[in-house]
Amino acid sequence: MSELKEPKPQYDGSVVQPRLLVTETERELQNLLKVKSRAARKVTQPLATTVDPIAWVTDGEHSRKTLKLFDDVSQVYELLLARMEFLSLGHDLSLLRRRAAYFEEVDGEKSDHFFLSAIRGKGQIGHSNQYLTHWFYPYKGKYHGQMIKALINFMGIGEGGLVLDPFVGSGTTLVECATLGIPSIGIDINPALCIVSQIKVDSLGIAYPDLQRELAKIKPLDIFHYFSQKPEISKKWFLGFNQLNQDANLLLAQAWEQQFSDGFVKELPDTWRNLLFLCYLHALSDHTYLQSTNKAMPFEQFFLRDLNEYLDTLSGTHRVLIDRHLQICPPKVLFGTALELPVPSESIDGIITSPPYRNTMWKVLPFVS
Repeated sequence: MSELKEPKPQYDGSVVQPRLLVTETERELQNLLKVKSRAARKVTQPLATTVDPIAWVTDGEHSRKTLKLFDDVSQVYELLLARMEFLSLGHDLSLLRRRAAYFEEVDGEKSDHFFLSAIRGKGQIGHSNQYLTHWFYPYKGKYHGQMIKALINFMGIGEGGLVLDPFVGSGTTLVECATLGIPSIGIDINPALCIVSQIKVDSLGIAYPDLQRELAKIKPLDIFHYFSQKPEISKKWFLGFNQLNQDANLLLAQAWEQQFSDGFVKELPDTWRNLLFLCYLHALSDHTYLQSTNKAMPFEQFFLRDLNEYLDTLSGTHRVLIDRHLQICPPKVLFGTALELPVPSESIDGIITSPPYRNTMWKVLPFVS
């Protein structure tokens, strides 16, 4: 796949002040997207038949000859996000190709997001979510990674910046920052979600060939039985408010020391054993959620299925990161509270988060600052 390689562009870290949409412009776009329909019509006309998206997104600077949106970009908010990231990055097409979330092709070449989103995960919809490790462990209150990437681009945050997510949940913001090479900090008051976020981002950097060689020596069911056994000495593990601002890596180290028995899995490198632990929890969630449905099957079968799918994702991720010359930027994940952020004043370049609203439908909407 050497033909995919290209020089890594240098990103201008200066903040770009893009031109925001005026109300009248947005209204004109909405009018353009309205398709005259008959009562019996069941299929909406494709977006491209009613308006030239590229001309609108770029203010006429480009046409479909130089830029192409993903075919599934059809909602008004997606066009707005594409426009926003173009206004920040469009001055450098090479940079746009490396970072863009809604552009499939830039100047005749596929974007990095085309390759990253091609690493498909369970439940993936188009190029918007569940790619890479986003799908690891089911979590309902999360937003789409593609949308978050576009917002990061719009904010003009480069590799020297710092992004904060004070309600990090399952780590969507952190995964996107990591693949863009941007440092990030994620904070959550739920220690379980801190652990999930840490493992999902750490898994991006796993050298898959090394993991594959090691797992070839191990029977998958032996891994399942290791996690299923009860520790010889069970220690209570309590995390209180006096223990806030602990690093998630420290939480994981404490979990392995206090909650797991000695054995071959415990002796594996941290990122490998953490990945297997998350896969076990994922299988447990699947088994519990589906046990009363026609998709029910034994717990160990869920584990074997999920393990194979996890490894497929890691294989694809490892290959694409190498071919596209992408370096993962590890985040810092903290068990803490947004009321007392353990970060210096004026050290954050951007905040992207999803506040914990009572109505979970609103949790998928990001807050950007």
